[in-house]
Amino acid sequence: MPLSERLARWLPLLLIPLAGLYYQGLADLPFHPDETSLLYQSRDFELLFSQPGDLFWQPERDDLDQKYRALNPPLPKYMLAIGRLLGGYGAAEVGQDWDWSATWEQNAAAGALPPPELLRAARAASATAALAAVLLVGCLGKRLQGQATAWLAMALMGLNAAVLLHGRRAMAEGSLLFTVSLALWTFCDARRRPALAGAAAALAAASKLSAGALAPVGLLAAMGLLQGRRAGLEPKRSMRNAVWYLGSLALVFLALNPLLWRSPLRATAEILRARKGLLAMQQAELQQRAPEHLLQTPAERLAGLITELYLSPVRFSEFANYRSQTAAAEARYAANPLHNLLRGSFFGTLLFALGLAGMAFAGLHGFRQPGPHEARLVLAASTLAMAAALLLAVPLPFQRYYLPLVPMASLWAAYAVASLAGK
Repeated sequence: MPLSERLARWLPLLLIPLAGLYYQGLADLPFHPDETSLLYQSRDFELLFSQPGDLFWQPERDDLDQKYRALNPPLPKYMLAIGRLLGGYGAAEVGQDWDWSATWEQNAAAGALPPPELLRAARAASATAALAAVLLVGCLGKRLQGQATAWLAMALMGLNAAVLLHGRRAMAEGSLLFTVSLALWTFCDARRRPALAGAAAALAAASKLSAGALAPVGLLAAMGLLQGRRAGLEPKRSMRNAVWYLGSLALVFLALNPLLWRSPLRATAEILRARKGLLAMQQAELQQRAPEHLLQTPAERLAGLITELYLSPVRFSEFANYRSQTAAAEARYAANPLHNLLRGSFFGTLLFALGLAGMAFAGLHGFRQPGPHEARLVLAASTLAMAAALLLAVPLPFQRYYLPLVPMASLWAAYAVASLAGK
């Protein structure tokens, strides 16, 4: 097959050095207390097989575990659990959550600081997912415009400083990057494989609820509505594909979320309430600490998105509760020039301009060239849907919240460079 033959040529040349970068120094990444919380929640993976009934939503329960299950989607927890289990760490060894109201020393005394080997094992799972996302972005680039775009997209995604930090920590972002990239890839072939596209959309939503914004794009692609102006539609096939897509999405999302198994409607309402409550709490805390950073207006939110996606240095944490304890590790990490690539006023502005140029080139190519254009239209619709969801839902300048846009931004910039080079 031509695609596999070409992948075989460039995969060892780019993915292997990136793997060395991603797996090197995992234990030395600056620690984030949410890593402890996600590892604590990863115990749900063992419960899923031993006592699944404990994971069902129960209205009479008001404990921390059920609150976490309503607040955080399950897939990152499962991925981190697999990482720690492969490293030889069971559920009993991640039984202590982080207490944000306590001092660093009190948390350490309570056993909330994971040992380096445990962190390394869990972070290796995140790094593997992020690397798989890089490969998928390369495959998307090949489908979008050819080999040059594939190479460039992989390099831009793989060397992105925000991906290197957030995508490798024992948190949700590695899983999120992988599932978003997988969804984009499957959407390009959704007319032929609608059930696979629906499953990928479910995986993305099960990594982070904001990624659920991609689900309508997959539905449009499955129905054949993202083929281009000269492509013919088949109403019966469109309806059949819609049923397959939506059925697969619902079944996979439900299968991954045992919280929904007993009372799906009431549990869903609890999930939405929990997310709304967390956002309100974060806004209130930011209002108290640094009200000037709240993104109130649409213009401020757009500026925040561009800043966090392209311009700002990597953000090690959202709040400075434990900055004095993490400052030394953060300084060591930032001292490595490989951890700061492609950001800042010059490179960030350049990549932002290239992203806009890539969209313009794609529109121009779609206008000039006859026939279907699924890949370009899927990428355009996904970018619009994801950006709109983040602009509407995120009034906070939290860098890792904008990470779902990195695969798309990398592809648009690569598309522009390849188009300018005539590839």
